[in-house]
Amino acid sequence: MNLPTKIASVVLNGTGDVTTVSGNRADLEVDTAGTHTAIGVGYWDSFLLTAGAYIDGGFVHNIAGSILVPISGTLTTTATWVMTADGTLQQLNSSGASKLFSITIDTGVEATLSGRVVLEFIDGDGTITGNNTTNFLFFNSPGANNFYSFTGINSAMLNILLTTATTRSLNQGITLVDVDMNVRRGTLVLGGDINLGTGDLLPSSDFGDGGIDMNGHNLSCNDVLIGEDNDATMDFGTGEHTINSDIKKAAGYVSGTLTIELSTSTIHLGGTFDGTTITVTASAAARIAVGDNSVAPTLTNVTVNNPLDASGVLDGGSNDSNIRFMRKTIGKGLAA
Repeated sequence: MNLPTKIASVVLNGTGDVTTVSGNRADLEVDTAGTHTAIGVGYWDSFLLTAGAYIDGGFVHNIAGSILVPISGTLTTTATWVMTADGTLQQLNSSGASKLFSITIDTGVEATLSGRVVLEFIDGDGTITGNNTTNFLFFNSPGANNFYSFTGINSAMLNILLTTATTRSLNQGITLVDVDMNVRRGTLVLGGDINLGTGDLLPSSDFGDGGIDMNGHNLSCNDVLIGEDNDATMDFGTGEHTINSDIKKAAGYVSGTLTIELSTSTIHLGGTFDGTTITVTASAAARIAVGDNSVAPTLTNVTVNNPLDASGVLDGGSNDSNIRFMRKTIGKGLAA
């Protein structure tokens, strides 16, 4: 079907191929059981899938408005969909092919999330509006590295579910506006700093073993909350990190080996490092220092597995009394 000049909307309720040409735009709605396959680049004012199936055929889709895929429709995408104008972004179905393969948020465009948006890749430098509970981005088994290449303003929580036993790396960091970032399976290796504002970092691994490797880059967040149902590792590496509140196991922790690797990092901690259930490794150059809030950090039940010089591991700034030791704070290997 080739569209003529501008019309209000096109509703597909049968089966067949779909194509448009640039400039001949309309709102596209697929609302009845049946399969429709794109046979060329898509140019639409909006896209709504409420029933049946839509296949993008490997062709880029340029959407000058909302992309709405409720749970009932089946969307198969292997190409990039580009939001070229403000609109709502919704993709609720996480099973099989029913997820967005790749989405670009163009410069100057604001994408307002509605519910969980399931996808593999995202880039662009527009604005993403979401929150920390109901409207967020869910990366489901991205098939390659650099799945997060977005450089704009993002206030949507990230849920990252990598393929089992997979390591994925990014060539950049991640900046979010006061929302959480959760790696729920597999290992994520950073290529730049993480800045979450008042959000928390959660290497939770609730769907399988995994964790976060800062890879020499810096972290700024509220809490680091580790673990849930499987083995989880937080590797601070060689960076300098600001954690405004606590480092501890997550409230939902059930089982699994929890490991924090301090390596040679410096952590400015504004709250408590609670090592209960956590194995901590470090080198003598690792430091736990006074947080940016000038509040002395508290350490409780932290056992460091390597022989260490306490003066290298703990740093209270200009006054060593800033560090408050609690019973069983430090394990073996303290130098006199």
